Amino acid sequence: MKSKSLKTALITLIILLGAAPAYSASPFASLTKRNDLDITYVSKYLVNSKRHALYKGGVNFSNLVPNLESIYVIEANTKSGIDACKQAMKEYLKTSKHCQVLMTSKDGTDYDVIYGEPSPGMAGNKNNQRYDKLIIYSEAPSDLTLIVVNEDAPEAQ
Repeated sequence: MKSKSLKTALITLIILLGAAPAYSASPFASLTKRNDLDITYVSKYLVNSKRHALYKGGVNFSNLVPNLESIYVIEANTKSGIDACKQAMKEYLKTSKHCQVLMTSKDGTDYDVIYGEPSPGMAGNKNNQRYDKLIIYSEAPSDLTLIVVNEDAPEAQ
């Protein structure tokens, strides 16, 4: 099972980064209605109430995604939930035209990837890249976590 410190670091990274407006009709939206997943939604109002810059290795990651609309943390601990998350990720990667792999990490059987979807007009700008959406995909043998920044807000209950 993944260490809590990695999960905490990934969630903190996303909260501190912020991002720009979301695209609609994402394959991740259907995951929020499933009973076999743990879903946490954080709105821009809560996250943006306290903003800090995040520096790692001399890079200010906060500049990558300056505006935050929402954060979803989707956790799967069952086979059906894990399969649903993998399918949503495959659908997203198939339909996303400009998605970029920003980071990968493999530690034994644990696998992590950070994907970024560049803001319009920024796809070719390597010096000042900004992203509309970030996705952290974190897979271990018995669980899978997706952290999706800038997904549409859930329907009111």
